[in-house]
Amino acid sequence: MLHGDLSKNYRLQDDDIIKINVYNCRVSIEGAIKRSAVYEIEPQNGLKELVEIAGGFTETAYRDLIRVIRIGKKEKEIINVTSEAFPHFALSQGDIIKVDEIADKFSNKINIDGAVYYPGIYSLSEYSNLQTLLQKVSLKENAYIKRGVINRKDSTFQPEAIDFSVADVITGKTIINLKKEDNVHVYSIDELKEAYTVSINGEVLKPGSFNFVDNLSLQELILLAGGFKEGASNKRIEISRRIRTGTDSEMEQYAIVETIELNKNLTFAKDFAPVKLQPFDIISVRKDPSYKEQGNIMVEGYVLYPGNYTVIKEKERLSDLIQRAGGFRKEAYPKGAVLIRSKTEQTNSKIQEIQQTNLLGKSDSLKSLNSDSLNNKINVSTSSVGIKLDEAVLHPGSKYDIMVAEGDVLSVPRKVETVKTTTGVYLPKQIVFDADKKFRDYINESGGFIHSVQRNRSFVLYANGEVAKTHHFLFFKQYPKIEPGSEIYVPLKKSRNNNRSGIGEAASLTALIGSIATTFWILKSL
Repeated sequence: MLHGDLSKNYRLQDDDIIKINVYNCRVSIEGAIKRSAVYEIEPQNGLKELVEIAGGFTETAYRDLIRVIRIGKKEKEIINVTSEAFPHFALSQGDIIKVDEIADKFSNKINIDGAVYYPGIYSLSEYSNLQTLLQKVSLKENAYIKRGVINRKDSTFQPEAIDFSVADVITGKTIINLKKEDNVHVYSIDELKEAYTVSINGEVLKPGSFNFVDNLSLQELILLAGGFKEGASNKRIEISRRIRTGTDSEMEQYAIVETIELNKNLTFAKDFAPVKLQPFDIISVRKDPSYKEQGNIMVEGYVLYPGNYTVIKEKERLSDLIQRAGGFRKEAYPKGAVLIRSKTEQTNSKIQEIQQTNLLGKSDSLKSLNSDSLNNKINVSTSSVGIKLDEAVLHPGSKYDIMVAEGDVLSVPRKVETVKTTTGVYLPKQIVFDADKKFRDYINESGGFIHSVQRNRSFVLYANGEVAKTHHFLFFKQYPKIEPGSEIYVPLKKSRNNNRSGIGEAASLTALIGSIATTFWILKSL
């Protein structure tokens, strides 16, 4: 089958029996061989015959040394077969023959790159001299002829750099003999200086940096940047330029050297002369102050026509927006409406408002709050604006009827007929709203205050995101008013000694009474 001889390829017939005997000697060969495989050989076959059966060596095979892994009586062993022993080497059962490839290196390679027309690898035997190599590769016109470099490995195989003058080598003034694996680099003039660019920013279609060329005009740069945007102002185009002071001790600076006015057809306006740009100029195209793009506001929830609305006038207010949205639906709860605004428009978030009003005190009460409930009112990338939409609609133009801004989201919820108690009570739960019930009634329905709470720091979070705190004077507390959709928070005390907490409260109360009595006695004695 290996030689294409089909004379022993017998035709099979009905009831034929094919018997395959157990192999006597089987070896494998792998590596740089044409047909790597496991072969069954006759006892008289040696390594030479096996290579012939496997198709012979590949072009990259290393033939001076072949390794044979042989199975001994107790352990394996390595046999190195040299080219002299190759024709007569006998094989044994289980031998593994490995044929390596020749080393991936050149015996006479040199390389040249950089500012030459024909870079690449060359034969050291033909170009042993640097002068002949440079003449062969032809220097480019922008080649830096004062300096080149040869990267070479010294006798200890450490890298070293050999500088040379390209001009001296070309004229024969300097003779340099090359060595195997030398890398020659010819610098270009462009390689040794900073790339010249100009930049344009502002109201152009493709702002950015562009390569500088001689006699580049302002109009050409604007065309490279795609031209003006619709809202661009062509009346104050600034050119910022690097200005050298002329002294070594002072730094190079940028300065506005030109303020240009162009017509829409990119011709210079009257009294303005044509301008040629210089390297590193920065051109700024300003926005026309009278131009304004359409801004969108989202109205969602229980209005007749929710969706996106374009800001159509400079001082659009909440009442205008509700009117455009068709008014409220029957089940809407305007008192609980929330206005969401990006942080760039309003920097104070609801957490900051709570901290500023000192509702949470100096304790770690924030950790005891129901974070999920607060996160429903506050977004990490936006903040809610406390509004009274019902008042804004009833009294257009009043202090409640604030102006809206682009990107605002006005959400009008459905009326919620429950009140939620969260921390500081024995049984936090949802309670049906009753206008006759007060703060303490909802606390009592939740099992009352637990011991370790700060009652005088209790507060209510309304549906529109506003917060109302508890007011107190001496022994009297005025708790916030409860409305539908409210959430009641009673902050926990900072953990001290949990034992005898009731005694601690009594001691604090006694000390406060004593302080008040002392103050009263001093005032009376005066």
